[in-house]
Amino acid sequence: IQGPYYTHLPDSYRRLGKIYMDQKKYYTAVQHFQDGLQVAEQQQQYLDQVKLNIQLADYHNDVAKNYGEAIAALKQAEDLAERHALPNTLADIYLRYGISYLHQQHYRQALHYAIKAKTASGTHADYLLKAMLTEGKVYDKLQDSQRLLKTLDESRLLLDSVDDQRLRADHELLYVKALYDAGDYHQAWSAVNTLQRQLDQLGIADDLYDDLRALMIKIVYTSGNHLKADSLFNAYDYAKDSLYATRYSEQGKEIAENYSMDKFERQIREQELRISNSSYQRYGLIAGIVVLLTILGILYFHFREKDQLAHRVAIKNAEI
Repeated sequence: IQGPYYTHLPDSYRRLGKIYMDQKKYYTAVQHFQDGLQVAEQQQQYLDQVKLNIQLADYHNDVAKNYGEAIAALKQAEDLAERHALPNTLADIYLRYGISYLHQQHYRQALHYAIKAKTASGTHADYLLKAMLTEGKVYDKLQDSQRLLKTLDESRLLLDSVDDQRLRADHELLYVKALYDAGDYHQAWSAVNTLQRQLDQLGIADDLYDDLRALMIKIVYTSGNHLKADSLFNAYDYAKDSLYATRYSEQGKEIAENYSMDKFERQIREQELRISNSSYQRYGLIAGIVVLLTILGILYFHFREKDQLAHRVAIKNAEI
């Protein structure tokens, strides 16, 4: 690919990768992120390199659960952002750092980057809300219910300015956890059931839903209803296994589809090559015929001239 739009290629790869991520075609998405990163490096497009590394970090954080790889990608992004003066990307980078370290249970580092993300967010309400929710998740893991509730109260003011149901659900789940930590199991149980109905309506069935189900089990078990807690745990365990099986099955189908597509593209290229070879053979045959006719024409005129010369010589001999 060449031409005036070649510089847009890394961003096109990134956008296509995000579409495939939304479609849960993760294998194809990562291929597009990596291809885009390779082109961006060749063209020395530093902003695109930062954005693509952030997308790879999202994949490692949310799908592959390979938090070390996510941090490695973020370090590359951070280094490029600092060396080439791209401050507008730092809020995204710090936020992903916080998520990666949170999952690694490095809570001090996670809190450090969540606070840095808040500072770098500026007036961007969505970034600020995500950073505050990450900060709240750290307080939840540290069982610091007082600071968690304070963070939730501050972040609640941002919910109306951000139209994102997923972030609202994240906020509500943290609130339920705060109720549980405070020992208010009755209100926590009521809130967690309301949130479950909301997630079912939104069709959310990922890590957030898993956290919700696990919290339901904890609430019921702490309340003393062990039989119901065991029943919920068995249902949760089965649903989780089914979800992972579905994910692996979809990934297998995706790889098979990509293989079929590659095979189809190879067949098209082979057919084009055969057609091209046939064209070359046809052109070669025509050229050979033209050359042969030219040679025959030259020979014809040569022998004709030779016969005419012999005829003239014979007449001269007769006259002599």
